[in-house]
Amino acid sequence: MGRQGGVWAAFLAMCFLVLGLVGGFALYAAPVPLQRAIVRSRVLDAALAAGRGADHGAALERLRPALGSSAGAVLDGTGPLEERVVAARDVFQARMERQAAAVTARVRLMLIVVTVMCSVFGVAILGMSRRS
Repeated sequence: MGRQGGVWAAFLAMCFLVLGLVGGFALYAAPVPLQRAIVRSRVLDAALAAGRGADHGAALERLRPALGSSAGAVLDGTGPLEERVVAARDVFQARMERQAAAVTARVRLMLIVVTVMCSVFGVAILGMSRRS
């Protein structure tokens, strides 16, 4: 195999290193919807606690930026605050479940495509190294 074979083997190893890097990036992307859901759940809990306080109007208004897309339903809606928070939590959790499923599907597809590409490339590299 010689020196040229060693170069091809190193190049092949780099192909699979790329696959490992893609998997590493996927590990960071996959928990994002869950992390968002946990943060939003904590903010909704804070809204419930703020609604029980003496100056609940101002305390709830301070939470508006943290509530994000749930702010309108929680702060400007009608009915008891507890019911509005429960409804906002249900809507947000359903959206996070859809996002988690979408991230999972994209990560799986990405890993499959990169694995196939690395395998095909690796076979081509080994074929070229054997010919020379």
